[in-house]
Amino acid sequence: MKPCIKPRGSRTLPALPALLPAMPPVLLPALLAALLSGCAAGRAPQSAAAAPPPFGSVTRAALAQQIAHPDAARQAQARGQGEAAGMDGRAAGQAQGRYQKSFGEAAPQQSSFTIGVSGAK
Repeated sequence: MKPCIKPRGSRTLPALPALLPAMPPVLLPALLAALLSGCAAGRAPQSAAAAPPPFGSVTRAALAQQIAHPDAARQAQARGQGEAAGMDGRAAGQAQGRYQKSFGEAAPQQSSFTIGVSGAK
């Protein structure tokens, strides 16, 4: 082996062919298998059964699952009860409006020096 130019105090490492005879015979095939397994990793082909669902179908399914009884209005009309149990449209709209308005009104900020014993609002 030829000595190479090296800075003071550093140690030269032997070349790779010099290391191979000192390596146990089982280690080389294991090392090669580990290195080549990275080349084998890739995407598996997708079959028709594993194809992703159409765009937005998962969102629509989640929205549909939030409805407690989707056929309630139809069954109530079939029994002659008129409407399904629940809120009427006007009351639900007013409740939703009050809910949205509650986020628009900011609560008054207390002073950072208030401990909570003064009773002032």
